Amino acid sequence: MSKILLNILCFSLFISIDKADLFQSINNKTWFETEEFAGASIVFYETATKLKKAIRQIQGSGVYITSSEIYDVKLDGNKLILFNGLNLISSEKLADINYFYDKEKEIITKNNKPLEVYTEELILYDWKNLPNYTGKRIDLNKLKKITIEKNSIYDWKDLDVSVKK
Repeated sequence: MSKILLNILCFSLFISIDKADLFQSINNKTWFETEEFAGASIVFYETATKLKKAIRQIQGSGVYITSSEIYDVKLDGNKLILFNGLNLISSEKLADINYFYDKEKEIITKNNKPLEVYTEELILYDWKNLPNYTGKRIDLNKLKKITIEKNSIYDWKDLDVSVKK
């Protein structure tokens, strides 16, 4: 009986370490996908309270972004499930999105199309003033420190985190 419990404990620890490695591999990078008209960037990050989050920004033709979305992130094997999606301006609920991580190639895919690492720098554009976009970037290090719950968006009165582009 104790051998069974020990095996279960070791297996659970292995899965936890594997999930942590997966998130560490995708975290702190700006990824770019070409499925939208002008593309979309996505940033995965962990909050101060250890929630895994993603912000996805739809690019526009001639403008930095046309829309911003926030998701909770769940890891299931090599699958990244973005759920509880909300539009950061309207709070409209969004459909879940599934991505996959290829550990050998160190890439994320969606619908068998690879995303590119756009930059090792975290880039999020200020979504507050859409459609009159100012070009400001969000300071993600400050953003990570703001307490936010699952299935919620940031309150702009608490969000003085923009930096110059």
